[in-house]
Amino acid sequence: MNDKFKKRNWIKNVAIIFLVIMLILTFFSNTIMNYSLPQVATVYVQPGSITAKVRGTGMVEASDPYNVVATEGRKIESVAVSVGQVVQKGDVLFYLEDSESEELKTAQDTLEDLENAYMLAILTGNISSDVFDRVESGEDTSLSDYQEDVQDARDKVDSAQSSVDNHQDKVNDLSNQISVLEVTYVDVSAEQAALKTAQTNLENAQAELAYRQDVYESCASVANGYGISVEEANDAIADKLAIYNDAKANYDVVNNDPSSTDDAKAAAKDEMDAAYEAYIAATYTKTNLELAMNSLYNAQTNLTTAQGLVKNCQTAVDNATKALNDKLGTDNRDTTISNLRHQLVEAQNDLADAQDDLAKAQQGLSDLLSDIQSEINLSSQYEELQEQRALVEELKAKTTDGTVVAPVSGTVLSLYYSAGDTYYSGDTVAVLQDSAKGFTVTFPVTIEQSKKISVGDIAEISNAWYYGDIMASVTAIKPDPSNPQQNRLVQCSLTGDVVAGVNMSLSVGGKSANYDLTVPNSAIREDSNGKFILIVESKSSPLGNRYIATRVDVQVIASDDTQSAISAALYGYEYVITTASKPVEAGKQVRLTE
Repeated sequence: MNDKFKKRNWIKNVAIIFLVIMLILTFFSNTIMNYSLPQVATVYVQPGSITAKVRGTGMVEASDPYNVVATEGRKIESVAVSVGQVVQKGDVLFYLEDSESEELKTAQDTLEDLENAYMLAILTGNISSDVFDRVESGEDTSLSDYQEDVQDARDKVDSAQSSVDNHQDKVNDLSNQISVLEVTYVDVSAEQAALKTAQTNLENAQAELAYRQDVYESCASVANGYGISVEEANDAIADKLAIYNDAKANYDVVNNDPSSTDDAKAAAKDEMDAAYEAYIAATYTKTNLELAMNSLYNAQTNLTTAQGLVKNCQTAVDNATKALNDKLGTDNRDTTISNLRHQLVEAQNDLADAQDDLAKAQQGLSDLLSDIQSEINLSSQYEELQEQRALVEELKAKTTDGTVVAPVSGTVLSLYYSAGDTYYSGDTVAVLQDSAKGFTVTFPVTIEQSKKISVGDIAEISNAWYYGDIMASVTAIKPDPSNPQQNRLVQCSLTGDVVAGVNMSLSVGGKSANYDLTVPNSAIREDSNGKFILIVESKSSPLGNRYIATRVDVQVIASDDTQSAISAALYGYEYVITTASKPVEAGKQVRLTE
């Protein structure tokens, strides 16, 4: 009996405990579940202003560094400046030891060689005193004077050559005549054949001339038959056209007048038709006249050509006849040969004199060109000698109290030599940043960022208090060579207390703008479907309010350091999730930060 009672008590106790637990879970389930949900921080979606800024970091570079290049080799006694020091144009950079430079020694050797060469040119170059005086006084002959003298000499050579050619032709002609007359047998078959051919050609040309004459006269008769010129024909056409236009206008008036009789209309039409036929006839006359005139012009051209051909053929006949007669006329051959030989001797003497004159003219031209060349060479040598003397004097002046000075005002970027070092001609001894050129910083941005700024925008320097009084502005926006499809390079110029070689961070901001919907940057999320935010929506339940994360797709219009302006299907003042204790997914329940 006791066992049964104990068993009943145990079952009763278990039931009571179960009911208590269920009661606790029922009343505190909401609280327990809340502690398992992600805890989120929220802010209102509300109106605000956005100032978009583009940021970047780059190394400060000299925009156009000036290399101080040595013109001679010297040894440095001391350095007068340090890197980063600001110098003015003319300030001493290096003090040099008093010593002759290698350039001075080389220049003196070169000067000695030039002086020897100049003296040798005077002594061995057959230089006239006039040339020497002009060179030493610096009054060299001008190019125009050279050209005039050479042209005169060449004209003399050409004239002498022409005289030689003429006398040579005469000698050749006399020699040929003597050779022909000295032949015992005179063969005139070639001359006879040539004469026959020339006569045949003349007959053909004369026949052609007669034909062309007939054609010309026929064309002239046709053209003259019109009795007017082309200009007069044009005037006649204009007159006939004016008459026709008047008759047509009269016909239109009569034909359209209701009071006009049929006879009047017929008379007006006959008058208009007659005027039109007269106009057409005048047009035909002009056309035919132009054709006749063209035919006359062509006939005249052909006639002139035929006349020239007859003249040429007649000349050929005369020449062939003379040649035949000359060859047949051997009766006085011995006397003729003797006379020709006397003429040949005279012609040969004249030719010899002409050849002497030609040789003298050619020698005169050669001597003139030689003198000109000598004067040009000597003048060049003298000028080079004077320049070398000036160089030696300049280098001598630098052997004492020598310095290297700043050629421009600016900041010392580099010093390549120290006290005791020796540099040589052409070496860069220092690098200066020209104060007029300034410094630049270049940094990459995306294409979208580059659209937010413009050339001329003022740039802000991060930690400006550290860099001092420095001003920066955008001077160029250009494609990034390493990624031209997606990036741009922003170049900013710097003025003020700037030092090359340091990294500097800049920000360039656009103008502020007001927007209806703004959220913190931390609220913007993005996945494969684009950018979105999670807002908190409240839903009532028997155990209290539940908070659900809801996705809203957005488009970011503008952003600054902390806020972004968005475009979305929102009314404003919704709660947007900024941070969460756990990852949050759309449609899931969350709990708010207390």
